[in-house]
Amino acid sequence: MHLKTELERFVEVFGREDYDIGKVTLSGEDAETDSLDSLYKILNFEKPLVTVGELFLTIEPQFNLEKAQLGWYKIKHEESWVSDDKLWNKDWIVFGDRNGDAIFYDKSDGKVYGSIDKRQKYLLGSSLTHFFSVLTQGLVAEKEKFNFETSDDTEEPLPEFLDHIYTILRQTDKEAADSFMEFFFE
Repeated sequence: MHLKTELERFVEVFGREDYDIGKVTLSGEDAETDSLDSLYKILNFEKPLVTVGELFLTIEPQFNLEKAQLGWYKIKHEESWVSDDKLWNKDWIVFGDRNGDAIFYDKSDGKVYGSIDKRQKYLLGSSLTHFFSVLTQGLVAEKEKFNFETSDDTEEPLPEFLDHIYTILRQTDKEAADSFMEFFFE
């Protein structure tokens, strides 16, 4: 797998009959590394991208990354913003969120994680490539296999949808499978 290939697939899928919110295109550039810098080199978007449905999340545009760190690495102390080196690592770059919980890239190991209230850390992808591969396959499944009907009357995800996503994870990124499911669905 290559980051550019997975991002090309994401761009093809994103939108899903105007179900998702935002506009994204490919820059036409390639990137040598599987990094957050490469993600922003390959994708063009000026407003947050929002995937809707069971895999709901928001991805921030590059110019908004500094603001995305507020409350995570940058915290308010009296009248100014200071770095939180006790509960948050400077290498953890928040680039998205899910219901206010951080989705971040760890520059030290190249993995994607989720965090709830700085208390729990969940592996969401053993790389950005893996993360976007699973996300894109899940978005396709929501539309094509489940016709956007992925939850029951009480808004709980359907067991067959959860099983399908877990199967995708086990085939694509076994290392992150359990942690991904816990962050997104528990």
